[in-house]
Amino acid sequence: MQTTRLFSSHLPYSYRALAALCVIAMSVSTQTQFAQLSRLDWPNNVAESARIDVADIDLDGAMDLVIARSNLGSIRPIQLLHNDGYGNFTDISTTLPAPGVLKSWNIQFALLDGDPWPDIVFTGLGKVQVLLHSRVGTKYIDVSATNLPVHSGDYYGLAVGDVDGDGDNDIVLGDVGAGPNLLFVNDGTGKFTSVNLPTTPGGKAWSLSLADVDGDKDLDIFVSISGATRSNGLFLNNGKGVFQDVTTQRLPALGGAARKSIPFDADGDGDIDVWYARYKSSDVLLINDGTGKFTDESAQRTPLVVSGSYGGTAADVDEDGDLDILIANWSASFNETIQLYLNNGKGVFTNAVSRVPSKPINALDVVAIDIDNDQDLDFAFTHWGARDGVYVNLEGQLYADNAPTIGTTWAFDMYARPGYASLSQVCGVFLGVNNLTPRVPTPWGRLGIQPPLFVGPSFVLTPPGGKSTIQLPIPNQASLRGATLWWQGIHVHAPIDTRLTNVWFERIP
Repeated sequence: MQTTRLFSSHLPYSYRALAALCVIAMSVSTQTQFAQLSRLDWPNNVAESARIDVADIDLDGAMDLVIARSNLGSIRPIQLLHNDGYGNFTDISTTLPAPGVLKSWNIQFALLDGDPWPDIVFTGLGKVQVLLHSRVGTKYIDVSATNLPVHSGDYYGLAVGDVDGDGDNDIVLGDVGAGPNLLFVNDGTGKFTSVNLPTTPGGKAWSLSLADVDGDKDLDIFVSISGATRSNGLFLNNGKGVFQDVTTQRLPALGGAARKSIPFDADGDGDIDVWYARYKSSDVLLINDGTGKFTDESAQRTPLVVSGSYGGTAADVDEDGDLDILIANWSASFNETIQLYLNNGKGVFTNAVSRVPSKPINALDVVAIDIDNDQDLDFAFTHWGARDGVYVNLEGQLYADNAPTIGTTWAFDMYARPGYASLSQVCGVFLGVNNLTPRVPTPWGRLGIQPPLFVGPSFVLTPPGGKSTIQLPIPNQASLRGATLWWQGIHVHAPIDTRLTNVWFERIP
């Protein structure tokens, strides 16, 4: 979908007069924290999308996305989405080199050749490919034939990190077939040699994660296993990229089929715990004793929800200083939702069903991303067999359901903390004469509209509300056609918690 909210620098009317016309229509109805906003651009093409990752590919300050997909008809197995900085994504996949596989399962951005431009690693049926950034715009070069060792396997598991301590990022691969797990060691320029890793204990390596589990400053490997005997594994690093299978010594045995491991500090004690997303079983939280030995404390700490867990991530969704868990769920009946588990800071999680949309989707993965530069975390998800998308964090959000037209009253919404505020919130909006690129850092966030700023209405939202609708009568003047309205808001939760919203722009047709 191409945006209709194109902008221009046409200034035909007094912006001060427009700002003064704004009228507040209060709404205190409870809202979810996240929502899918239909007027933000997202490609319409549908595929069997699997893993997703996030990085700023052109170093413009906006976070972009890459998605691993299966090839259905004309669908490319890799989708590269460029963000305009306002949360609108454009599919630029045709700028990528032709992929050597029909299907891809796992994909990651990574810094592989010593420059700050994000490169791409992805796995397909029987093949791994590396695309190095050309260091120009959004262009990539396929170096798989020259820079990767000969290999063959079904590598669903993929992780990237400096496992041998030499300052560059290596590639770790987990095989779901009969082949070996592999380590591709980087020489620092993006060229790799192959080393075998331990065999997956009791099954197939569905996914891999890297983390320092024993506090010795190197990266160890968590294995998510789809097998008959267990669903979790751990390979310990000696600091030089040599790994030992310590699964039985350090992990409790878990049955079922794990689809992803999420390493993070759940209980705030400074060591790495791990959440295992298990398909058609309740997820499992393993707590680290500080030395790399883990205990299953799921019963005391998690809701024990049985779902089709396939992917997930840890992120501070509610901005309270601890890491929460987002889980993507899949089922053949298409009746799963994305689940959010909020951390109380001590590693005890509650199911925050009221904060996320209740619409069933078949999500296989989810990543946290600030799509619109308002310094809160939104999240993007992949949808197997349907349209992928983004759930926008409504905290500090401006949004309009419709475009303004002359001679009508245009309405747009401002959200502060919708539905979960504990104190009254002071809010205000500003109209600028243009956008600011790059945005200007301030103590309250990034200013994205160009002064002079014309002050619109200010208002107070009482808890637990968090949404106000602002109505703006658009004068019936032909000179307004083609004008772009640039809005940004500010919301205050307490004297020390003041921040700017996203920027919302509208071009009057």
